[in-house]
Amino acid sequence: MVKPIQRVLSALIAVFALITSLAVFAPAQADKAVETGSLSGTVTDVNGAPIQGVKIEVLRGTEFFWVANDREVTKADGSFSITGLPADTYRIEFVPTNGEFARLFWESGEVLADAKPIVMAPGQDITGLDVTLAAESGEISGTVTEPDGSPPSDATVALYQQGPDGTFHMYDSYRLLNVELRGLYYFTSLPAGVYRLGFFPNDDRFNNEYSGNQPTLDLAHDIVLAAGEKRTGIDARFDAKPKPQPEVVQPEVVQPEVVEPEVVQAVPSALGVYAKAKKKRKVNIVIAVFSQRKVARGNVAIYRGNKRLTTVTLNRRGAAAVTLKKQPRGTTVYTVKYLGNEKAQPVAKKLTVRVKK
Repeated sequence: MVKPIQRVLSALIAVFALITSLAVFAPAQADKAVETGSLSGTVTDVNGAPIQGVKIEVLRGTEFFWVANDREVTKADGSFSITGLPADTYRIEFVPTNGEFARLFWESGEVLADAKPIVMAPGQDITGLDVTLAAESGEISGTVTEPDGSPPSDATVALYQQGPDGTFHMYDSYRLLNVELRGLYYFTSLPAGVYRLGFFPNDDRFNNEYSGNQPTLDLAHDIVLAAGEKRTGIDARFDAKPKPQPEVVQPEVVQPEVVEPEVVQAVPSALGVYAKAKKKRKVNIVIAVFSQRKVARGNVAIYRGNKRLTTVTLNRRGAAAVTLKKQPRGTTVYTVKYLGNEKAQPVAKKLTVRVKK
């Protein structure tokens, strides 16, 4: 049986889930305790019965990206409570895990753009975040194969959802790693809407493909899903890239042409950083870098004052986690600097962390 879908938005920076309740200290608050609040409510069905096991994802972020950095699962009475949240603006997504109910954003939104912002003041406890999930869980499934009909050993299927403005945004993804499943992908708990699919082989021999056997997302065919509808058999077969043909050199003499090098303008980057002091003078730092809402590539350097402590390489999700050992006691200023590349500009942030013992 296919494993439950793993969210890209949460998977986009999955390392954030490894270190919970991370505290970010601004310089003006270095010597003060951070006041945290909570979000709580109840999840029920249309008959008022509680739903157990619904995953609650708390989204926070900026105009560049949203991150699901706090999670909870509803209890037998349908209740949930997420504590230890600093003052910020949040959005909540309710993700059923049994495939019976459709996903939902607070409040009554089926896409992130419709999600209602929840503005939390320092130390505020926000209650009454109750929702009703409709038992109209839609599904989209199919198979992915290589040109010879065999399943790929490693490929990713991305699901895009159309927003209110007509544009398509990444909604979910599924990675095909188990050859025994014969290339089957499966998205469930989907609300009614318009979707598109992207199929990405992790093999340089094949081309990417989008729904309708199209080369780009803009040309991909729409998949219109009604409430509770199950769309199966939406299959894809990767096309092999053409083999390069040998270049034929003509014997004629050609005057050399002076070609001005093309200047590639790097775009701004967005840097997300969380840090927390631990026992034994350790400091945990979690990093995520995005460029034009895409994960960035490259290296990140961490400084204490003017001294570079370490340099780490971002993973495929544009994230990295670092543990600094034997840090000085007291208040220390760290600088986290994304070094950039030819496509993304460098960006840096300062963190003030207080190490007690």
